[in-house]
Amino acid sequence: MKSSVKYFSIILLAIISFTLWLLKNNEMILLVFSSPTKVMSEAYPDGWAQGNTSTKVLTVLNEGDTALLIEKRTEKEFQTYKIKLNNGQIGFVFSGDSFHEQKKSK
Repeated sequence: MKSSVKYFSIILLAIISFTLWLLKNNEMILLVFSSPTKVMSEAYPDGWAQGNTSTKVLTVLNEGDTALLIEKRTEKEFQTYKIKLNNGQIGFVFSGDSFHEQKKSK
């Protein structure tokens, strides 16, 4: 009897985990830009050098442009948003830039 309860619990946990995974992966977040914003090649703001790495501007997004949010991280001094541009490039924008998040279903 204990064995069947254990297997039932494991199966129930697996179903709940899978359902939560599906819900999470069925939602995309777009960043919608409201003024010109530099997209950087590295996860550091313009003018910020980390070791020997200096960031480069990949492009500038303008009002109304969108990008897919891949990851959001909180650093000591700022939040970093890893984004995928419409042309497929991966870049970074930062807290303080002019954009807002918009949820979009896949």
